[in-house]
Amino acid sequence: CHKYAHDVVSGEIAAGKWVILACKRHLDDLLRDDVYFDVKAAKSIVLWFKFIPITDGKLVGRSTKLYHWQIFFVCSLIAWKVCATGFRKYKYAYAQCARKAGKTTLTGGLTLYLMYKSGYFRPRAYAAATKKDQAKLLWSDAKSMIKLSPRLSSIFKARANDILLPSLNGEFKPLASDSNSLDGLNPLVAALD
Repeated sequence: CHKYAHDVVSGEIAAGKWVILACKRHLDDLLRDDVYFDVKAAKSIVLWFKFIPITDGKLVGRSTKLYHWQIFFVCSLIAWKVCATGFRKYKYAYAQCARKAGKTTLTGGLTLYLMYKSGYFRPRAYAAATKKDQAKLLWSDAKSMIKLSPRLSSIFKARANDILLPSLNGEFKPLASDSNSLDGLNPLVAALD
């Protein structure tokens, strides 16, 4: 994670303005005393993706191998903590990249991780989009991950209309903005695709 940030800032890896700024902030934050990079949390999220299978194509069922930018992204989101509270520094994340670059796998795996590892009882996660069919794309991919992975199948229960996390009474559903059931939601994770 740190090496990627160094390589982007030094110009060894070509990146856009916002990625360069994110990497610079990452390196600057290493010098601060009010936040810290939790190495254990970073290792946990990277290890988690070894249980996230590829859900389509010729490599279906094989473990996901994160690209360097994806490792930087998930580690930044999960491992940066506030010293005073121990809570994650970041509550929101945004990723934009070309088609077939792994956004859906990244988002689905990250959503399942946050549900399972957040420490919340009754974690609610939603795959949200403007239309129900669009919202189901990410959710269906997460459902396929569970069906293809013995480890994930031992943690989550994939059903016809939702994914359950029985040990914490959690639930993951697709949700569309044209739905009649948007009131009263209290999401731990809202993944917009």
